[in-house]
Amino acid sequence: MSGIGYELRRAKRRTLTVTVTDDGRVIARAPLLLPKGAVDRFVAEKADWIRSRVAAAKNRPAHAFTDGETLPFAGGMLRLIVSDAARRVSYSNGALTLPAGTWDARREAVVRFYKRAAREVFSSRVQVLAEAMGVSPGPLRVSGARTRWGSCGKDDSINLCWRLLLAPPEILDYVVEHEVAHLDVRDHSPRFWALLAERCPSAREHEAWLRANGHTLRLR
Repeated sequence: MSGIGYELRRAKRRTLTVTVTDDGRVIARAPLLLPKGAVDRFVAEKADWIRSRVAAAKNRPAHAFTDGETLPFAGGMLRLIVSDAARRVSYSNGALTLPAGTWDARREAVVRFYKRAAREVFSSRVQVLAEAMGVSPGPLRVSGARTRWGSCGKDDSINLCWRLLLAPPEILDYVVEHEVAHLDVRDHSPRFWALLAERCPSAREHEAWLRANGHTLRLR
């Protein structure tokens, strides 16, 4: 067998196809009654092509960080200005000006800006939502975690990933509400989810959105 994992989607169709998405997921689309073994063999036959497409997807920069490009930022859009005349990074009126340079240098400058901005944006949302819930969180910490969007520390600190600035504002608020709720209930017991649902009725939908779209919240 090929050892390639894939998502199987069945539908009323006659053909069997396999595709690789822009983020490197492998999807096989098959007729309703086609045996799973036949799909496995088809994927195995396409293994070399699939691996090359997956590798290309994982290595493909999602952003060019060029003049005029826009990036999601705190529920709005951030416009990039790349200038040969710029000597430092500056922000004004929704635009971030960057010195011309390599892709790596421009990306690094943008990421640094997001990390700095995250503290101010997150602090405001934590304060507003914590007050609404009647709790007093500890210090705010901004993280660069790859797989965890937020956490609540033993010292009541609220830890949030800066990449949430790339998410819709309701998703950021959900993560904040999730972690603030842990000040009352530390685990993920039914009591916790009931409390969170009371405070954030769309919690399950937002959690599902993060599972499906979290991989897109990146700057690369």
